[in-house]
Amino acid sequence: MNRIILYLILALNSVGCRNYSKLPLTNVHIEDFGGYGNDLVDDTHAFLLAASRLNSGGTLYLKKNQVYILSPLLISTDIKLIGNGAVLKANPDIKDKNVGFNFDRNAVINNVKFDGVWLAFKTINVTKGIIKNCTFYNQTYSNISIINESSNIIISYCTFKGKAKGLDGKASYPCLQITTGSKNITFKNNKCIDVVAGVTADGMNQLLQNIVLKNNYFDRLTYYALKTDVGNIFIFENNIVKNALYGVFYEALDESENYTSLGGNGLVVEQNTFINVERCLYVAGKNPYTEVVFNHNVMNSCRFGVNRSCGTLKILNNQFINGESLYHYFDALGEGNIFIIKNDIINTIRCKEIYKDWDGEDIQGSIVLSCVRMFGLGSYYIERNFFKNWEGKAIHIARIANSYADIKVINNKFVKGDDSKNILTIGAAQIVKVENNILIGIIANPVIMTNESHVSYKPNSGSKSIYSLKKNSWQEIHN
Repeated sequence: MNRIILYLILALNSVGCRNYSKLPLTNVHIEDFGGYGNDLVDDTHAFLLAASRLNSGGTLYLKKNQVYILSPLLISTDIKLIGNGAVLKANPDIKDKNVGFNFDRNAVINNVKFDGVWLAFKTINVTKGIIKNCTFYNQTYSNISIINESSNIIISYCTFKGKAKGLDGKASYPCLQITTGSKNITFKNNKCIDVVAGVTADGMNQLLQNIVLKNNYFDRLTYYALKTDVGNIFIFENNIVKNALYGVFYEALDESENYTSLGGNGLVVEQNTFINVERCLYVAGKNPYTEVVFNHNVMNSCRFGVNRSCGTLKILNNQFINGESLYHYFDALGEGNIFIIKNDIINTIRCKEIYKDWDGEDIQGSIVLSCVRMFGLGSYYIERNFFKNWEGKAIHIARIANSYADIKVINNKFVKGDDSKNILTIGAAQIVKVENNILIGIIANPVIMTNESHVSYKPNSGSKSIYSLKKNSWQEIHN
């Protein structure tokens, strides 16, 4: 009788749904394939064995709150990994401490903690990836890498903590790295705290498409929340960025550092909040193929609101509050057209403290030359903005000689600047219109307020410039 019972048990096990079955399985548990999860033994082989036994798209379950030691591994089947709060920890005996959990097929990863283990989607065969409710820390590389035309990947509700240090010990890697033609990547509702950088999107001379960063929280960044070079439809929306060198760094260059037509439709930065950020938006170069829209953002206690430009730059409906700058709070240069419309620029003051530049050199703060400086060959449209409490000039437009573009400063309101004689200076241009503006100023030594006392304009030599200065209202306020 006992022998019969034993045979029945063995028979049932032989057709069971766990490690004894030779058939592809829909659900497996890591412990049934030799996964210890005891923070002592390397469990890499157990993960590879379990993945090899799954149906395409099957689920691998980890045991709650266990710690699994891993060496570098590659999963080549569609898989769902349910962590239940388990930790995947880099094997400390790996010589270069570079432990990647690599996928060349689709993957869904939920509720896993990655301690020194980074994720990578590596091939065009990856057409779906979901990473949700995960935590990353103690990294030596980018927490997540998406490369080689991987697509349709969503990373959400994850937390990234601590600076990823490379093999040289220097902190140099972002939370997410996107490269080489990848597309349809969404990074949303995540937290990146005390990290080197948020997201790097480096096309490596291949067009990246539809990259979206939305509703994320970035704080204490060494460098930037987003840095990108070439792309078609980049959206940076509803994020909070605090204590960073850059908010968004856009550099449309190819591998050889030449400007490229791969800039696509450019970048939209919309409805974000920047607090204590050195440069909220930095657009490098003179690439004429790009368009950048900076719309409905709030910048509080930032040193530079927008710096540089390329192609078309649209600055619309933003609030620049309590800015503190060395030279120009809003500094737009380049050959494209620039639109500055319906912005509030309030309390822009000089930087009074010693300031460190990009190379760590000390620079003594000085009087701000202007709130807004524009320099280049494009046309400039400054309309319906509100300037209040600034130091230096409100607007300084410096033109390259023999420029024939338009400059329009229309329907703006300027309230309580400093003692500078001019609120607006304009260099050479073909058509200049300064119309329907209102100035309400505090004048230390009262003077007769005429148009010419507040606007300095030098016509373009050798050209027939059109200069219109009319319907402006200058109102004195005496202390």
